[in-house]
Amino acid sequence: WDKAGTSYETAAACHLKNSSPHEAATAYQDAANAFKKTDADRAVLLYKEAVAVQIDLGRCTTAAKLQKEIADIHEASGNLNAAMEAYQTAMKEKYRMHAYGDALLVI
Repeated sequence: WDKAGTSYETAAACHLKNSSPHEAATAYQDAANAFKKTDADRAVLLYKEAVAVQIDLGRCTTAAKLQKEIADIHEASGNLNAAMEAYQTAMKEKYRMHAYGDALLVI
């Protein structure tokens, strides 16, 4: 799993250099999924990278789902404060997307 995660992480960096943020976000998520099985801390860092790229792309719902993955990892490791913070961030991201979408409907 570690080799797969490292490969996906390298691919994500290449996609960013080639101005392909969607592919980078996907590769970061794939890397995090792999590391989730062996290295939870690294998985969290990679999910955070994917979240940042998704927010930059305006995909707040996807970012919120990834943020929930972060919360789930923290909860499974017993770090309840970090889990609560991550869940709250996920909720804010999802609601921010809805507010933006509602604003577009009004305009």
